[in-house]
Amino acid sequence: MKISRSILLFLCFALFSCENDPVDYGLGEYFQDIVTAAENRIFLLDNGKQVYEQQTGDTANVYQAGKRVVLIYSYTDSNVSENLRPVHIHQSYAIPLGELKTTTTMNIGRLPEIPIQLQSVWMGSHYLNFRFYMEYKSETHSMMLVCDEKKSGNAEQTLYLKHDTNKDPAGYWVFTLMSIDLSRVLGEPTGERTLHVHLQTTNYGEKTYTFKY
Repeated sequence: MKISRSILLFLCFALFSCENDPVDYGLGEYFQDIVTAAENRIFLLDNGKQVYEQQTGDTANVYQAGKRVVLIYSYTDSNVSENLRPVHIHQSYAIPLGELKTTTTMNIGRLPEIPIQLQSVWMGSHYLNFRFYMEYKSETHSMMLVCDEKKSGNAEQTLYLKHDTNKDPAGYWVFTLMSIDLSRVLGEPTGERTLHVHLQTTNYGEKTYTFKY
C-alpha cells in the first residue's frame, strides 16, 4: 500500500472514540467511525449495522463501494433497534485500504520495518485498523501487513506490519489512519483464531498485540 501526503492530512478534530460511542464538543452528539462504503450512500458499520445519508440536496462525497471511510455523523431518528438507520453526515473522507499479504519467512525478515509512532490498533469486523504518526517529507511511503504463507491456515499466527520510507528524508510527523482487509487470506472472522500483530514503534519499542478473529 502506498501512502502519500495527499491522504495523510486530516482534520485535527477527527480523533476516534470506540465504535458507536457518542462525543459532544458543544455541537451536539455525534459519532466518529471507520466504516465501509456500500451502494447508494449506504455505509456498513463494523458491528454489522448500516446507516444511510438522509439528505435532499447534493452530498459532499460519494464513495466507491468497498472504500474505507471516516464518517462523522449523527442519527436523525431514535430507533436504535433498526439495522438500517438514517444519519446526517457532518464530515467524511476516505482512508488507505490494504490487504493482508502472504510471503515466505525469509522475505518477511528482509522487508523494511521502519518504526511508526503508534496511537492505537484495533480489530473491526474483518479489518485491522491502525492510527499512527510517521515522519514524512516528500517521498511516498509503503505499508504492508504480511504473514507466513505456510501458516496462513493456522489457528494461531503472527502478522507483521512492514513500513518502508523509500528513502524519504527527515521531515515532520504526520497523522494517518489505515485499514487492512484480512478476509481474502483468513476468511471471515469466527472468533476461533488468535492473531498476534507485530510492529516496531518509536514510542513503545517492539510491540505485539493479540486479537481474536
